[in-house]
Amino acid sequence: DGTKLVYVYNDIGKYKVILRDLGTEEEKKIFQYGFRNTFQQTDYEYPIVEWHQNGLQLSIVYEDRDQLMIRKHYLSDDDFEEKAFPKKIQRIYSLSYVDSEEYILSANDNGFSDLFSFKFKTRQFKKITEDYHDDLDAVYTKVNGRYGVLFSSNRETNLVAKERLDSILPLNNFDIFFLPSGSDQLERITYTPDENERFPYVIGEGEFISFVNDQTGIKNRFLKDLSSDNNGFSNSNLDRNIIRHHSVDGN
Repeated sequence: DGTKLVYVYNDIGKYKVILRDLGTEEEKKIFQYGFRNTFQQTDYEYPIVEWHQNGLQLSIVYEDRDQLMIRKHYLSDDDFEEKAFPKKIQRIYSLSYVDSEEYILSANDNGFSDLFSFKFKTRQFKKITEDYHDDLDAVYTKVNGRYGVLFSSNRETNLVAKERLDSILPLNNFDIFFLPSGSDQLERITYTPDENERFPYVIGEGEFISFVNDQTGIKNRFLKDLSSDNNGFSNSNLDRNIIRHHSVDGN
């Protein structure tokens, strides 16, 4: 509902997840792990924090001694549940709620990043894509009235099929795709062979998608009108890169 903010404070390997009330400006620590280590390289990819759509719970993905963990935190009573991801999952790049028990992941289990569904209670996971292309920045959302997965990929085709690597890794830039639930046919949102589009989110009432684009050599925020055939237009004009951004449905 836009009244609370969660951020991560990283002190050279000691991580704190902080909840801030934007109305009262009060803050409290809801999770902490790790320890300060000046000798080991800090991993800035974890933790991953994701809000539930109802704003009453959030999930935190973190790594504890080479074991990937997921912690579900309930804001109403500060209670939590925690599960270990199956060892087969080596790396997680993004996390998105489908509902209170299921998530969509962009993750790595064989050297390539694919899309997965993961159920919290049973720890079951299922591959949605299985190929040698990179599938990143997965968000479960609604596009043109249909639910599915919005993500970035360097794939060339729009078909979801099991593929094995021949000899050369794909070197294509990233475009944005949408995979409707229950379908094996991707919808290409952008096509820019010389540019990268990353971190897509649906905004407004579902008529726009926001993303980060490196068209000028500097990463800026772009908007794509889903009713148009163009690849989007610049929504910012910064002189330094946007590293990450986030948008919420309806804003």
